[in-house]
Amino acid sequence: NCEATLYSVHYPLAVDNANRQLLEAERRVLDVTPAGSLRVGVGYPNTYSVGMSSLAFQWAVELASSCDDVGVERFFADSSTAIGRTLETGSALGDLDVLAWSCSFELDAVNVLATLDATGIPRLRGQRNHRHPLLILGGAVASINPLPLAPVIDVFVLGSAELLWAPLLTLVRENPDRGRFLLELANRDGYFVPAHHLGADNRPNGKRRRIEKRDAHMADPTMLPASHVITPHTEYRSRGLVEMSRGCPEKCRYCWVSYNYGRLRCYPSEAILEKVERIAQITDRVGFVATAVGDHPELAEILEECRHRDLEVALSSLRIPAMRE
Repeated sequence: NCEATLYSVHYPLAVDNANRQLLEAERRVLDVTPAGSLRVGVGYPNTYSVGMSSLAFQWAVELASSCDDVGVERFFADSSTAIGRTLETGSALGDLDVLAWSCSFELDAVNVLATLDATGIPRLRGQRNHRHPLLILGGAVASINPLPLAPVIDVFVLGSAELLWAPLLTLVRENPDRGRFLLELANRDGYFVPAHHLGADNRPNGKRRRIEKRDAHMADPTMLPASHVITPHTEYRSRGLVEMSRGCPEKCRYCWVSYNYGRLRCYPSEAILEKVERIAQITDRVGFVATAVGDHPELAEILEECRHRDLEVALSSLRIPAMRE
């Protein structure tokens, strides 16, 4: 279903002027509500501009908002958005049940610590208890090397958020006992739980299995990431993003992507164009992202359809050998 509704949101008085200006500049096709019995903060450990430019971050927010009775708010490591508080309502992060970061770059790990300090949450797992939010971290940093943040984070998500994020939130809601929740999650593939997967010497007890999308998942249009918010305050300035594929056809020794995401798998063109139509209701600027956009077998047809709709298109990366006349 490619129909969308433009949402008008009213913000509480607790939201300061800087946050209010950012929120009022946004256009969205998805109503993300902060109301729910489980209060979840989805954060990006950098500025609002960088975080909202991340399709992975926007996708994590959308997936969380699709869970029943889950209230979702965003937060950033940005002094202009009141670090330590949520963007939507200005709530202290310590009042939420779950804090989850999408972390793409290792250098941003220090911003996770700065955010905890700003809200008064102890950095170390051993110094926290059930009164503190559960700390989750996903994204490339979790999969490449979670160990530097293992003393801090309760759960690392290893793999596709589409397959792992919603089940985690469901389990949190169904298991108020944190110890039981962590034990249950530790027995599932796709999660690294330091309290159970590190030995006394702080070394991992074996390898953890990542969970990635397979061909059947790639064919499911509900599992295709695309922007649900556009704003002029991003690196791409009011451009909506759509993912084209996962994996890579190359095996470059210096690159992490193909060894972790596996072989190239492309989303169907029909599903991609559905997302384009959704985005086109709030902007005429679209960007296609993937490690190898040019390797999509129907790229020419997709671009031609965008041209017919008078959309301005940008591509994240093109391999010259993949280009065809």
